Amino acid sequence: MKSLLIAMCTFAALFHSSFAAAHKGCCSCNKFSKEQEKQIQTLLQNEAGSLRQGMQTMCPKKSTKSNPQWKKVNGENPVCFGVSGDQPGRFTISKEGFVAAFKLVHRSGSVTCEKDKCHGHDSYSSKWGCSTNHSYVGSTPLGTFITTQYKRVLFPREKFIRIKSMNTWYALPGFEPDSDFLVFHDFANPEFLQENQELQLWYGEDLENFNEENNVGQTCADVYAWYL
Repeated sequence: MKSLLIAMCTFAALFHSSFAAAHKGCCSCNKFSKEQEKQIQTLLQNEAGSLRQGMQTMCPKKSTKSNPQWKKVNGENPVCFGVSGDQPGRFTISKEGFVAAFKLVHRSGSVTCEKDKCHGHDSYSSKWGCSTNHSYVGSTPLGTFITTQYKRVLFPREKFIRIKSMNTWYALPGFEPDSDFLVFHDFANPEFLQENQELQLWYGEDLENFNEENNVGQTCADVYAWYL
């Protein structure tokens, strides 16, 4: 800002001297000489560069790193959840704020919604729910939920869930039961989360205590949050 004021004063002084010279008859018309025009142009170019540098300092460019908004929530150990007998995966929010999205990145394991006696218990296994080949849930094969410690479902949103009264199965556009990761988002209605608040990952049928006796497996994932 100081350099800008100095430049403005210099420009004003130069303009005043040029104007005075014009009225004293130093030139035949009310125009700057070529030398004066050159000085003014150089001054303006230099000041434009200083102003641009100052604006970049006040408003730095966004990070060029990929996905700068994703913040990993869990530590070194992944969050693991089972499929029956109340086996949620637990993690703790370390930063208070509004969260518009969660990303679950698969680390290990698989789960299945049914032991297939004819083709082996792994025939319906997947990373996040059940196989698309299953006769009942195949069209809505995802079964991984994010909840509060009191089992209130945060994600997915209700509009994606197959049976609204039961948080068991859903479909998520762009994702499959064997996708490497899942992304849940609702930027229009972000969730406010408190520091040290516990959240949980659940398998839907285990969450609802419904038809879980023939489930098998465990999935482990890293959890990322998108803060606004």
